[in-house]
Amino acid sequence: MNPIAMSTLKVIRANLVNLVGVSGDRVFLAGGCVRDVAAGLEPKDYDCIILDDKAYPWDDAAAFALAERIARDYRELGASVAIYQAYGHAASSDAHDLTGRTRDFDDNIWCGIHVQFGDDTPYDILLSRHADIDSVMDSFDCNWNQQYIGDKWHLYWRGKNELVFTGKPLRDGREDYIRNKYNEVFNVHNSTGS
Repeated sequence: MNPIAMSTLKVIRANLVNLVGVSGDRVFLAGGCVRDVAAGLEPKDYDCIILDDKAYPWDDAAAFALAERIARDYRELGASVAIYQAYGHAASSDAHDLTGRTRDFDDNIWCGIHVQFGDDTPYDILLSRHADIDSVMDSFDCNWNQQYIGDKWHLYWRGKNELVFTGKPLRDGREDYIRNKYNEVFNVHNSTGS
């Protein structure tokens, strides 16, 4: 499969803006899909971040009402859709707080909508608890995943940069997964011989 172009990713984001029905300056593609496209890889999914409204911040009822409307609209277009609240047991115990919530999700996201059209690459539409993209990016686990495309603003790598982890709690095996993928993409060889 041929990797998609960054311009195609921008078109996907514009289509999402039309479907989710919120102001375009609040809708971003972020994380792995932008990272992978910038690196010339095919993304495994598309993470769409919808920022909270600065003027009228969401509460649980407002966020889930929006999620239900988005889910309904995608179902009417023939997609398989599921609304979810957290990543759940996928995160290791050190990524949970004392209430059992996953900190990397629950503290940053109201809820998510998983959208799948047949065998096409799926979408996860995430309703953020943050009203600005910088706060969203601060919650990501490493600088390689802190890439995004928005209406007027974007941040993506045009080549290799040093890989830096942010110190956020990671799911078991996540750091190794990211390092291995980074090393493969940028042909980095381990100088220790291991």
